[in-house]
Amino acid sequence: MIQPRLLLLDKTNEGLAPVIVQQIGELIDDLSQTRMLPLTTMRRLSEM
Repeated sequence: MIQPRLLLLDKTNEGLAPVIVQQIGELIDDLSQTRMLPLTTMRRLSEM
């Protein structure tokens, strides 16, 4: 099976409830502890 090293996420928090944005942020943090590099795009970092 292919083991990707990069995960590109576009506007992961747009239009979502704050609690969901928090959960996504935690998942991205968890991914960064693995060999995968999560790369996100968004308008403002303070929204994450």
